[in-house]
Amino acid sequence: MTYFEAHPEWYGLIGGQRRTFKGAFGVNVCSSNPYVMTQLCRRIVGELAEGDWRDASILDFWVLDVGKWCECDRCRALGTPTDRLLLMVHQVRGAVADAERQKRLKRPVTVFFPIYAETLAAPTRPLPAGFDYERTIGTLFPIHRCYRHALDDGDCQETNAGIWKTILGWQTGEKFYRGGYVMGEYYNVSTTKSLPVLYTKVMAHDIPLYYGQGMRHFHYMHVPTSLPGFKRLTDYTLARLLWNPQVSMESLLDEYFRDFYGEAAGDMRKALRTPRGGHVGYSPVEIRPAETLQTGSTAIATRCSS
Repeated sequence: MTYFEAHPEWYGLIGGQRRTFKGAFGVNVCSSNPYVMTQLCRRIVGELAEGDWRDASILDFWVLDVGKWCECDRCRALGTPTDRLLLMVHQVRGAVADAERQKRLKRPVTVFFPIYAETLAAPTRPLPAGFDYERTIGTLFPIHRCYRHALDDGDCQETNAGIWKTILGWQTGEKFYRGGYVMGEYYNVSTTKSLPVLYTKVMAHDIPLYYGQGMRHFHYMHVPTSLPGFKRLTDYTLARLLWNPQVSMESLLDEYFRDFYGEAAGDMRKALRTPRGGHVGYSPVEIRPAETLQTGSTAIATRCSS
C-alpha cells in the first residue's frame, strides 16, 4: 500500500480532491497536517544520520518544482507559498537540530531552501520564534530572467525589472527573513546545449551587484563534465569574478585568450564579438533549441527588446 492509499489526507487538496505527485512535479503535500511534517522530518533525519546522506553537511530542501500548493483551509491560513515553505523549513531544521543535540547527527547540517518561481516573493508575515538563521539559507534562482540585460536593468520591463524588484523585497520593508543568501544562476543551463551563448558582459555587471547586496554564496546550473566548448569562457569568467568581483574584465579576457589560444588569441577574440561590437559578446536572444526540436517550431529564439 502506498502512502497516498493509506493517508490521502497527507496530500495536497486541489479542486476538492487530494492529489499526489510524480517525481519532482505535481502537488505539494498538505503541510498544515502535523503527521505529514512529523513523517517528513523523521525520514530526512534518518537519511542524514544512517542513510545515503550520512556524509552530507548541506541539505537542499526543495518542495516540488513549480508545484501546486494545497488549497485546504488550514493550509490557506498559513499564508503564501513562501510563508508555507519557510514554516516547513523551520520544522525540518528544528528536527535536524534535535538530532544534532542528541548526537544522532555528529555534524552540523545547514538547510538551504529555494527562493524561486512561486516562492520568489518575500514572506508576508513574521517567521516563528527561534528560526535558525545561522543554519538556514535561502537560494535565489531568477529562472525566467533575461540575459540580454543585467538583472537590475530597469529598462528590461518584460522580465528583469520585475524580478529584481521582487528579490529586493527580501531585503527591504518588513524584512521578515534575516538570514543569508545563495545566488543561483543559469549560465550553463542545459537548454543552450553547446551553442555559443556567452555571458561575460552580463556577469561582469551582475556578480559585483550580488556581492554588493550582501550575497556571499553562489550556485549555478549546470557544471559541465565533458565537451565544455564555449562554456570554458563562462566558467573561467565566473571563477575569476567570484574570487574578486572587482577584477578588470579586459585583463581577465586578455589572460584567458592569451593562455588558452596562444597565437590564435586575436582571431578567436574577434570571432566571439557580437555584431554590435563589444569586447566579448553574449547572446542577445533567449534560445530554446530543445523545445524547438520537440515541437518542430521554426522559431528558434525569442527576443527581448533593447
